[in-house]
Amino acid sequence: MDKNEKLKSRKYGSDYLDALTKENKEIEKQIELNNQKYTEAERYAEHDRAELESYGATFDAEGNLNYEAFMDKWNAWYNQKADDFANGLIDEDKWEEEVEDVYEKVMKALDNYEEAEDIKMELINDNLDKENQILANNFENITYKVDLKLELNDNDLQRLNFMLKMTEEYYEKQGDAFALYGKQV
Repeated sequence: MDKNEKLKSRKYGSDYLDALTKENKEIEKQIELNNQKYTEAERYAEHDRAELESYGATFDAEGNLNYEAFMDKWNAWYNQKADDFANGLIDEDKWEEEVEDVYEKVMKALDNYEEAEDIKMELINDNLDKENQILANNFENITYKVDLKLELNDNDLQRLNFMLKMTEEYYEKQGDAFALYGKQV
């Protein structure tokens, strides 16, 4: 149980409802902060996407990298370089250097892109969890109010029953008193 939960559990009535409202406001601030982080991660992802596109990557309508086509292009590029080396069009040192250099750049761009996309997904999931918590708090707020009204109505009913019972007992005692009075007269 976290700190807010412990504090909430000690509250009752309007203090409890105020605690739920306060918690929702704190969660909304966290969501706004996540939205800012998401915007920043999206900028990084766009940069990484552009860099990958410069290496021949393609993306679908949702912005997802087409890994299969990308790997096919890189395999074809590598095979072409290997053929150039085999046919003596490029020397071994230059071939190794170019392949390693391009490979490192592509892998770094790919890692950066995937990291930015992972961060975006984590932020989306975190915000969904936070929005669900706000919904749960709002539901708790409503059910708590209903429970309080039912409790108050139950208390009112118990008080009325008590008053009715006391009134009945009073009139029974009055009737007994009149009967005794009538016997004495």
